[in-house]
Amino acid sequence: MKPNKVSITIISIPDCPPCDKLKIIIDDLLANNKFLKKYVTEVSIKRFSKKHNEFPVFQIYNNETGNLVYEVIGCYGQATVFWKLIKWIMPNGK
Repeated sequence: MKPNKVSITIISIPDCPPCDKLKIIIDDLLANNKFLKKYVTEVSIKRFSKKHNEFPVFQIYNNETGNLVYEVIGCYGQATVFWKLIKWIMPNGK
C-alpha cells in the first residue's frame, strides 16, 4: 500500500502565541523532512469559526477522500505533530 497524501489546516486567531508556535513547528518539520514534504501537499491557515472556541485547532485531511482524519485543539510539541502526521500518511497508521 502506498502512503497517503494529506493536507494540514490550522484554525487560528490573531495574537495567539500557541497558534504562532504551531505554525512554526509545522514549517520546521516540512523544511527539514523530505518524506513529509512529499506527502503533505498543503498547509493552510484559516480564521476561527463559531464551531471552535479554543485555539489553535490542528487538522489533518486525507487528500484522496477529502475527509478530516484528525483534529486536536492546542499546540503540541514537534515530536507529537510529527508522529500524528506519520500515522495518517502511512497506510493503516503503521
